[in-house]
Amino acid sequence: GEYILINWIKEKNTARTAQYWNDFEQEKEKVFNISDGDFKKLEENQHLGDIYNHLVEVSNAENIVFKTKQVLSLAAGTCWLEGRFFNDKDIKHLVAIDFSKHRIHDLASLTIKHYKLTEKVDLVYGSILDLKVKDQSQDIVLLSQAFHHINEPIRLLSEIKRVLKPNGVVVIVGEHYYNWKIKLIGVAKHFSKYLLNYKKYRDVHSFVPSYQALFPPCYEKGDIHYSKLEYHHMFVGTGFEYKHFIDRTKTIQAFVLNTNE
Repeated sequence: GEYILINWIKEKNTARTAQYWNDFEQEKEKVFNISDGDFKKLEENQHLGDIYNHLVEVSNAENIVFKTKQVLSLAAGTCWLEGRFFNDKDIKHLVAIDFSKHRIHDLASLTIKHYKLTEKVDLVYGSILDLKVKDQSQDIVLLSQAFHHINEPIRLLSEIKRVLKPNGVVVIVGEHYYNWKIKLIGVAKHFSKYLLNYKKYRDVHSFVPSYQALFPPCYEKGDIHYSKLEYHHMFVGTGFEYKHFIDRTKTIQAFVLNTNE
């Protein structure tokens, strides 16, 4: 199919997270690096397959119609999910955005070709916090393994709401989910560190652990773990209604957002 390569960023972002995601040497061994044309390893990866299957389940449960829709995929990376999911959906147009230039320009172009996505596609190197997209122009906004990497989630949700049509849908998949066993392990580690005051742990943590104390963020990757209550406040606080979907066996969760206006 036809696709267009677009740059929204003129200068390379020097933030730590941008350095991590733009370091090609660090990413050579990752499963989505299909520069050698080996899509089999991608398609057979269990975790990526779980996210794809969860997207299918959530879309079916909510009866989301993709045909002739304008789709915006944020932090799309190599477009492995977009290529696999949208190749038979007869969408109108897809704009995929990521701030890793080699992922969105070099690898995503290969993925789009492999999955024979015949609709016109724009592959954009840019920031999802600064969408150069018209107000109320998007039918569907997709974030896969993306929302928990954003250090300004309220700004992101506000930007999404700006570009989303009044009857549009936001689909968020691939978010971390921790079951009660994993949480108990986190609680045990917290109290051990607190009682031993490991590396002056008490100076920055209260006796009752916060969610971030149980699941600390990784700022190099921009990987932040949100509690159910935090997701709720962020979504509702920015004017969205939402439904929550959990795959307890795969430790992933998803959300479908609609504006309540």
